[in-house]
Amino acid sequence: MGRKANEPKPLGGGMVVRLPKKIIYQAITCTRKWMLFVSILSFSSLIFADAQVPHCNAETSSSAIFWGSTKPEYLRAEKALYYILYQQVADSGLFQSYQEERTAHTFDQALVLIDLVMEMEILKPHQQRYQVLLPRASNLAKSIVNLQNKDGSWFNAYDAYNSTPLTREKYSGVVAWIVFALNRYAALSTDNNALNSAQQGVKYLKNNMKDGGLIHKFANGNVVAITEANLNSWFAFMAMEEYDLANQVQSFLLNNLWSNKQGRFFAGKDMISGKVDKDPYLDNQTLGAHFLKQLGKYSDAIRTLNYANENFQVKKNNNLIGLDGRPSNMAVWLGGTCQYIIAKGTYSQILLDNLNKFQKADGGYPHDSQAINDPWHTTMTGISSTVWAHQANLGTHPLTFEKAKENHQTYFAKK
Repeated sequence: MGRKANEPKPLGGGMVVRLPKKIIYQAITCTRKWMLFVSILSFSSLIFADAQVPHCNAETSSSAIFWGSTKPEYLRAEKALYYILYQQVADSGLFQSYQEERTAHTFDQALVLIDLVMEMEILKPHQQRYQVLLPRASNLAKSIVNLQNKDGSWFNAYDAYNSTPLTREKYSGVVAWIVFALNRYAALSTDNNALNSAQQGVKYLKNNMKDGGLIHKFANGNVVAITEANLNSWFAFMAMEEYDLANQVQSFLLNNLWSNKQGRFFAGKDMISGKVDKDPYLDNQTLGAHFLKQLGKYSDAIRTLNYANENFQVKKNNNLIGLDGRPSNMAVWLGGTCQYIIAKGTYSQILLDNLNKFQKADGGYPHDSQAINDPWHTTMTGISSTVWAHQANLGTHPLTFEKAKENHQTYFAKK
């Protein structure tokens, strides 16, 4: 799909993302009958101390670990944010996952909500940029709360225009992302509905625990503890201060799904047969590395990132251009590569420079570098890939606790 006839041109030069000294918002009318405020930002001497993922210097020094580093690209980040905001549908409050489809994947909604909250966390409520972003996040959070099932879960996808469920399947890992997102939004906005919804989501996750692991029950009867879902749930439980559940998942991951010999995470475990699926996937290594960092296991974190770098490389003319989601090494998965970058894997700057070549004029990023049927890759512009690229260009990570904890302490102190 090409540019819409009435779509505004992308934000031009002369702007910096976040906390500008001067912000001018231009109202733009779109066919979806909503107003998009676009920030046109002037360059100024800005220091973004919180735009970098903090390193633990003592551990890095003692372990002689070399973490990858990147230079923030604020202009590209702002263009990406512009694209993200443009995908919200006014009537539903949901964000369209791809321009070519009506689908609003639930995982994408969680990722967008976290992204918007992170933008607001470094602003003051009276600032104009905050006031522009807040209704976007609030409408999305309200929609997510309204779509919650009675058992505390959410379906995997909805129609972005009328909120109709497009599937009845529920993935526990997606629920965990939503719980984390609502928790972070509630900490910022003191929205009790969002917090209550997150708590109901925790109950669903708790009801889907088996032998310390978070499980998914497939239609064919298989019961599997998927690694990614368990990683997601650990962050959700930690954010919700459900430390007993977090500890159970932590032990399950390290004892069942982590290969100390290979320095990587497996795919999952069949909870009926006990068989471990040892297939390698990129996101298990990138999210797994971030998980290991939170535990202070820095040498293991760099090991799994090195495993990802060695096994998922995609090259062009013998030059590294990105990482694939599987060892098929056929096409660059932009979202997964961004996860690797913000986890501070080696060659991060080279990868970020290459990925930014894929940014489109409207600010969005494609899901993959090529369209391939098997395994599935698409060049459609994706909101998830754009959010990950937004984070990568800022040097931030969505699964962080510091600012969220600070907001929660303030919030609960008032209650």
